[in-house]
Amino acid sequence: MRPLWLILFLLGLATSASAQEAKWITSPGVSAAPVVLHFRKHITLEKTPAHMWVDVSADNRFLLYVDGQRVASGPATSDLAHWRYARIDIAPWLKAGSNAINATVWNFVLPGEDDLKKQTGPLSQQSAGTGFYLRAEDSAYSGLDSGPDWQVAPDSGHKATSGMAQIDTPDWLGYYVAGAPEIIDARQTKPAGKQRRYLRAGT
Repeated sequence: MRPLWLILFLLGLATSASAQEAKWITSPGVSAAPVVLHFRKHITLEKTPAHMWVDVSADNRFLLYVDGQRVASGPATSDLAHWRYARIDIAPWLKAGSNAINATVWNFVLPGEDDLKKQTGPLSQQSAGTGFYLRAEDSAYSGLDSGPDWQVAPDSGHKATSGMAQIDTPDWLGYYVAGAPEIIDARQTKPAGKQRRYLRAGT
């Protein structure tokens, strides 16, 4: 039988390890789709790494930026049992010193909505709930992993509407399964950076 101190020590190690694992994050109190979120995280590097491989995904889609440069988009079309991740080496866009990692995530899918005149997501996409995920493969850079130390800002000026609802024909004559028409209100949408009101991301 193991002594109590050893059991507590091992539990402490397990808790510390799990606390460092990347988590799916979202915006606290995020409304139902359609929704657009902007995530950000700053990291400081002593030197530019030769490689920094990261696994990135989102529900439903993402654009990833490093210091304002678009470096990736995804994920590939998935189903809930086989969700996909993009594997990216972001080292070419990093520098010694401070680096800003940003992601724009959008989810236009209304889960369980079969009425095509209400559904705003393309029928090829599925959703379990709006979120973002990023994990550094090298544990030396685990500080970049998505978690509550990331920040998020909802974009109230970016919405989507049903494409089928814009087709002025009876349902049996029209069928629309492509991406949703998007609505951008420039009075509410702000450019990336300090002008947005960022909150602590939720898990």
